[in-house]
Amino acid sequence: MNLTSTVSVALTLAAALALSACDTAPQQGNREAAAQSAANAALAQREAQAQAEKAEAERKQQIAEANTRAKAARFVPQSYATWADGNSNLALHFLKNGKVTWEEQTESGKPFTMAGAWHQQKGQLVVRLNNKQDKKTETFVFQPKVALLAPAAQSAQCQALMGLMPVSANGQTENLDKIYLWPKAQLEKNQGSCSNG
Repeated sequence: MNLTSTVSVALTLAAALALSACDTAPQQGNREAAAQSAANAALAQREAQAQAEKAEAERKQQIAEANTRAKAARFVPQSYATWADGNSNLALHFLKNGKVTWEEQTESGKPFTMAGAWHQQKGQLVVRLNNKQDKKTETFVFQPKVALLAPAAQSAQCQALMGLMPVSANGQTENLDKIYLWPKAQLEKNQGSCSNG
């Protein structure tokens, strides 16, 4: 191979490499742009999620404050029930003689029940139930309120109903959202824990 052909081959190889580099540069740029776009979308989604969680926490705080400020109500023995996601899965049936029954729907379809007694103490309703399944006594304390909003999602137009705000469950004062109670007949009439008007 002579010098001219060697130079020619070298130039051809150099040109091919240059063309190859030109072809991969836009692809690399496209990949980087796509990766950056995906990262930006993920960041925007995380920020939106954080904003939604913050708004939800603020809404729950406002409802909790409104419930705490609501005037105390006179307790009337009757059936009270929870309301969440369009239905009720827990009812407490209070009798005038101080007896109470807890009736909770389970996934198996067979209701879980407990019987016990209730009494009023310093404006609060103390409920003691005999849990035969776990062989222990369950104690719940409620505060009857004139106007009680559910901690679950509410529309801004929701008119609070009279209800029983949970104060404690077996000594615990947190995570009581699932045991807010309203008169069962009122829930059925309104199809939920908001007044119709």
